[in-house]
Amino acid sequence: MKTALGTRPPSQKQADELQVRLPGHLRRLVCITVANAADPAETTAQLLLRARAVSTQDMSDNHGPAVDHLRRTARVVDELLTRLVELRCLREAV
Repeated sequence: MKTALGTRPPSQKQADELQVRLPGHLRRLVCITVANAADPAETTAQLLLRARAVSTQDMSDNHGPAVDHLRRTARVVDELLTRLVELRCLREAV
């Protein structure tokens, strides 16, 4: 996550690795969020909409736009993870 959200863009190799890993993480967090539908908050609904939007966008072959897409995906993953920890659906990693 730090690689995708950092101030320096990830290398092509790092971007390729993130492109493989981040969508899977996002899918798992969305499933956990939906399965634990105990949170009717607008925040959670907006995060789910953003997750759906970012997961349906095609990844560019160009490095710059691909990094932008990875950063949007990483932000949603990070925010969903934070929300699930707040709701006590997941424990924060130590």
